[in-house]
Amino acid sequence: MSLVQAWLNDCRQSHLTCRDNSNFIPSRVIDVGPLDGSREPRLYLTSEKDRCMPYLTLSYCWGEQTEQNTNLVTTNITFNERQISIPMDDLPLCCKDAVKITRKLGFRFIWIDAICIIQEQETKEDWIKESGQMAQIYANSILTISAGSSDRCNDSILQPRYESDVGLQIQVKGNILNETIGIREFPAALGQALWKTEIYKRGWTMQERTLSNRILHFTPHQIFWQCTTTEHSEDGRNKEEMGRGQNDHRLYLRKELNPIKLEDAWYHIVDRHKDLALTDPGDRLPALAGIAKAYHPQFKCKYLAGLWECHLPENLLW
Repeated sequence: MSLVQAWLNDCRQSHLTCRDNSNFIPSRVIDVGPLDGSREPRLYLTSEKDRCMPYLTLSYCWGEQTEQNTNLVTTNITFNERQISIPMDDLPLCCKDAVKITRKLGFRFIWIDAICIIQEQETKEDWIKESGQMAQIYANSILTISAGSSDRCNDSILQPRYESDVGLQIQVKGNILNETIGIREFPAALGQALWKTEIYKRGWTMQERTLSNRILHFTPHQIFWQCTTTEHSEDGRNKEEMGRGQNDHRLYLRKELNPIKLEDAWYHIVDRHKDLALTDPGDRLPALAGIAKAYHPQFKCKYLAGLWECHLPENLLW
């Protein structure tokens, strides 16, 4: 994690557009305990005094309902006991790894939706309240861990790396070198690595990526860093060497756009979002609401379920 720590330190110290916002913390976070793991994580209810405390967020795929990821969620029954302890052995591998990564990077808190939002309520009262803060939760996170190497929460984030087979072997003979050289496929850049992952196909995770200032992508190929200023990969390539990423519309939130570009940016988001998968089809608009809230200061008009009042005639014709 030393390379990730270096990327994070450089970003926090020198990137003006990635500045931390220390005035917000979710109403609940997971306290991962001491960095040495000597205490189990627990659900922590924050207060006004915690507003300056940094926290991480996790973006991941739940996957199919199984006994293990059903046990993952916090309910009215488990809410109080989880404030005392959440045994690591009870956590799905994805969430367990996220806790370990948080500790390795030297932080105390992480927000994971299934644990920090009370699930299984008939009225969905807590879910409605907490999911309404999604824009703030991800935008103010120090770092979002994106579990691109996991198709479901029971998969580990820290999986063995994909290595392409040697496609071509060349025998080199000479006075200096007498060896067989293998030629492999060039390592995937960020956009290519994300394109085939399950997390890139989900509606909620698109919102989480769009709202995050900094993202640490774990993919089958390698780890990638993405912030509003630059991109890095483990193999040493930067943003310019990897080419255009797959999440450029994220940058539109950080600058003023003229009305035409603003509309184009929103159309791109809605067009992309409509093809993404959701476990509950009724989540289509909620999974877009956080992005809409972030765009509201630029549109400066009422948001109407995927459309903007000030552009309603054009939106209805689109």
